[in-house]
Amino acid sequence: IIFTSPFEEPIVSLFENFYSKEPIREVKLSSFLHTRKFKEKVELYRTNTDEKIRKKIKESIECVTPSGTFNQRRESALIKHTNLLCIDIDSKDNRMVDLPECKAILGEYFNSLYYAGVSIGGDGIFLIFRISHPEFHKQHFAALELFLNKVFHLQVDKGVKSPVSLRVGSYDAEPYYNPNPMPFTHMLEIDKWANDMIRPVTERNETRDRIVRLMGDLPRVELFARQTAPGWEVWGNQVDSTIIL
Repeated sequence: IIFTSPFEEPIVSLFENFYSKEPIREVKLSSFLHTRKFKEKVELYRTNTDEKIRKKIKESIECVTPSGTFNQRRESALIKHTNLLCIDIDSKDNRMVDLPECKAILGEYFNSLYYAGVSIGGDGIFLIFRISHPEFHKQHFAALELFLNKVFHLQVDKGVKSPVSLRVGSYDAEPYYNPNPMPFTHMLEIDKWANDMIRPVTERNETRDRIVRLMGDLPRVELFARQTAPGWEVWGNQVDSTIIL
């Protein structure tokens, strides 16, 4: 059992655009994610095919650093970490998957998922997870990348794993949002996997079935498994692993 305090409202740094080096001010992350302020520009961006116009639109949209507040846009200028980590999943790297349809299923699988929304382009998604140890931000990123690849066959954009990575404003009419996520505790570079959240067997079975329906009949593996499941490889220290990673 994990005992955690309620998740505090994340405060992040707001930047004028993707190229800004210094923040404008601090804002509530939830307000930035749920605002309709960018709706008109985002819809114009999604429907326009002229790359020069799209670039100009994107440059006019504000950005935030979901992982914390910063004096400047560099890791060493961190003021306070939000205990959040953002992951981008681009459509160009996942052409066989309807990414917007994945949001709710990812939320069912990861109780650490704070927010999942459609990116500015309209066909990719971004995921914001709560993590347990912000000082090991990149190790958490590596573990989440492994989960998403091995369980969902999703390719993660490795270029946005820094705590100071920016999130461009977007618009999603139906995002996944969990205001009080559990901390994701796994880190790829450690041997001892502790504080796992245990989901009921029936819930895990339902989630497995939904993954299969969404992803199709592909090779499947459950990481950190506690029991075997028909049609799935398993890996972890509490089960006889059927594969070597």
